[in-house]
Amino acid sequence: MPPWSTDDILAVHVRMHHAEGELFREVLVAGACACGLIPTKLREKAAVEEAASMLGLARTALEAQLVALGKTVGAPWGKDQKEAAAAALAALKA
Repeated sequence: MPPWSTDDILAVHVRMHHAEGELFREVLVAGACACGLIPTKLREKAAVEEAASMLGLARTALEAQLVALGKTVGAPWGKDQKEAAAAALAALKA
């Protein structure tokens, strides 16, 4: 996150959403650590690719597993849910 001040963030609406997203991620990581868990962090734009690497799978193989999982889970099963499932599978392997 850029080194914005609180005033810089509040001056531009989209920055508020960016800061909120960072805060949300930081709180989840801190909560996991406080519970004795070791969080698995994946880059947002490369989550499935990084998870596949951690799992020792080709990206296409993991994507096929995510599609199959989505069929059993049901809607909604979009990009966010697929990335979360990929991260969970990588975390379980770790």
